[in-house]
Amino acid sequence: IDENSIVIKYKKNSQDIDLKYVDAGVSIFKKEVLKLIPENKKISLEEEIFPKLIKEHQLIAYITTQRFYDIGTPERIDMIRGILK
Repeated sequence: IDENSIVIKYKKNSQDIDLKYVDAGVSIFKKEVLKLIPENKKISLEEEIFPKLIKEHQLIAYITTQRFYDIGTPERIDMIRGILK
């Protein structure tokens, strides 16, 4: 991520020591980006869309120091519900 919050390199499952951030949260796209996704086809945003956006300097990140809560399991969702009450 450069000084203007533009993503310049992205690898979801990488051990690259140059990558120092975690991809977590919500993705928000302009309608034009959604047009890059073929109808009736499953794709990977990280593998097929993000590289195109990075090449065009159109993928922007928001860096935060807030805690990340993984809600990948029913147990973790229940835990978060308790925290957010």
